[in-house]
Amino acid sequence: MTLNSVCSTTGKVTEYGDPPTQGAYYVLNVTVEVSRGDTSASPSDFYIQTPDGTRYDGSYDNVEPRLSASTVKAGQKVRGNVVIDAPPGHGLLHWEPLFAVSPATFQL
Repeated sequence: MTLNSVCSTTGKVTEYGDPPTQGAYYVLNVTVEVSRGDTSASPSDFYIQTPDGTRYDGSYDNVEPRLSASTVKAGQKVRGNVVIDAPPGHGLLHWEPLFAVSPATFQL
C-alpha cells in the first residue's frame, strides 16, 4: 500500500455533506498493489488511531476518485481516496485488510 497524499479540512468534503463531527476530515489518496494472492481494498480497511488509542474508521464518503470496495488480485492495483473523520493533529494511519499478515502503518 502506498500513501500518495494526505490533505485535511475542517469543512465539508462533499457538496451536500456535513462538517466533520470529530474536528477534521482527512482525505487520503492511496494505491493498493498486489504482488501475490489477493486482498481487499475498501475504505473500511483504513483507520486513524490517535495518541490516546482511539480508532476512527474510514468512511464511504464520495470524494472522487473514491477507493471502491473491491478485491485486488496478484498483478492488479487500485488507487483512490479514503475519507476519515478524526480529531486534528498527529495520529497513525493503519491499513489492515481482512486476514492481513503485515498491516501498513503511516505517521500522519
